[in-house]
Amino acid sequence: MVELQTRSLMGLATCLALLLIIPLVGAVLSDATTGEGSLQLSVSGYGVVHGALQSATIYPNDTVSMAMTVNDQIQTSQGTYPITASGFWIGTVNETGMSGSIQKVVGNVHGCIVLLCGAEDFTGQGAFTGSLNASNANGTLDGTIAFTNNPGQQIPISGFWSADFSMPVPEFGTCPVTFILACVAAIALVWIRPRSTRHG
Repeated sequence: MVELQTRSLMGLATCLALLLIIPLVGAVLSDATTGEGSLQLSVSGYGVVHGALQSATIYPNDTVSMAMTVNDQIQTSQGTYPITASGFWIGTVNETGMSGSIQKVVGNVHGCIVLLCGAEDFTGQGAFTGSLNASNANGTLDGTIAFTNNPGQQIPISGFWSADFSMPVPEFGTCPVTFILACVAAIALVWIRPRSTRHG
């Protein structure tokens, strides 16, 4: 009887250990990549700017999301102007490729001529494609931006991007049935083994 209780406690301890270890393993795997990247944008008729991709994530359901930020200076024929922008990238993964849309792009270009300074706001949208190798991806993008003072004029943009994606592992806690079945199986083995030993 004491042996049975000991084995039952060992089975329970094993289940508890799995409950603690599995989320830790998932956390380590999800943090194995940085979830960051970079991009280069060419604004037709204006110049080239550089930006960053953050929170680059490929989810278990094969969807993709990234946050784009730009904080650079654009060199034009009339001078150099600070430019800031942000937007969201949403897409899907298809085996070794990915594609999606660039949404909610908003930005600002600030320039000065002698002592007169002004700022121009703009909005934009676009699409991206890329190839995926493990958690690393790179590709191209195309789109348009329009200044709020002249929304009818669509300015083409194009560029290149690369990112090291974070790939979170589903937490074991989201599959309680699987965990319960594993515990029941472990406890059943604990109860069956001594009986088998006794009959042997």
